[in-house]
Amino acid sequence: MTNVDRIQSINPERIAWCCQDYGITPDKLAFDLGIAGATIDRMMAGEDGLSFRQLQKIAEYFGRGVLFFLETGPVDDKQIHTPQFRTLANQKTELTPDFKKLIERVEKQRAVYLSLLEDLDETERLRFNPPDITHKTPQEAAQIVRKWLNLPDKNSFDTYREALEEQGILVFLSNGYNGKWQIPKQNPILGFTLYDPVCPLIFIKKQPSEAQRSFTLMHELGHLLMNKSSSIDDEYDLHSHQGMERTANAFAGHLLVPEALLEQSQYNEYRQWRGGLVFEHTEGGSRAYRYREPANVFGLPFVRTVLQALNARHITLVKASSYLDSLKLKDMHQLESFCGSH
Repeated sequence: MTNVDRIQSINPERIAWCCQDYGITPDKLAFDLGIAGATIDRMMAGEDGLSFRQLQKIAEYFGRGVLFFLETGPVDDKQIHTPQFRTLANQKTELTPDFKKLIERVEKQRAVYLSLLEDLDETERLRFNPPDITHKTPQEAAQIVRKWLNLPDKNSFDTYREALEEQGILVFLSNGYNGKWQIPKQNPILGFTLYDPVCPLIFIKKQPSEAQRSFTLMHELGHLLMNKSSSIDDEYDLHSHQGMERTANAFAGHLLVPEALLEQSQYNEYRQWRGGLVFEHTEGGSRAYRYREPANVFGLPFVRTVLQALNARHITLVKASSYLDSLKLKDMHQLESFCGSH
């Protein structure tokens, strides 16, 4: 089949489902992909097919395989989307198609991580075994979690991240340059949590201030440990005084600034100060140290697992590269040295 041959066996119901799932119209799909609207209309009406390249562009747009659109029958949402994905989508119904694709990519990365761990020595696995704080106040929960994480008095975002990773929680950080792992600066979403009793994951937007990143991280940890639920949060949520968001904010504040270090009156002043902070946004990040980016985005536990699987010949170099943000071979060697020194 050549690229100009028309594929007549496309299931238009599946394209319609994807459009509805992403909150767009077929006309919007045609515009985004540079396909004539009349071509999409004829295909949706079952009057004509699409070229393979056109179908491939649609599949890439929705993050699906080409075969997905050739299968007969309706789509079962519960088979396509995980419960965690549906939870996030229901919480923020205005999520853009690009952000939904980001969530799906993150879920696939976690699945890759767990699959690789099964092929490696189980003794190397970081187990998630959190304390039970479901009936504790935010202050009591923060004290318990601080001991569980073995936090010193002074910390940075990196030390907080490492402490969570040591307890079996994957922490991904949005990169600063324009790419598929970025949350654009104009997007109000600051982070999300994918709850799982075996391997939970927290994804944090790369905000201008380390203090902002740390607070968002601990806010998401509050949802993870106190509510045992998936959650997605924007700037409004991190200043909310209602419901679970208020609880997660209080938990984060007490964890970051424990009462042993700050009196309650000072803590309230700190919260007021933090809420009024305004940071100047800077443009994307530097790619001067390309080899470090997978560790910055996915964290050392994920990267080390991929490299171990590569060295054990459980995966090919091509697969390892795809799991590590399409890293080139020369950068892969530098990344391995970087991980060995950290």
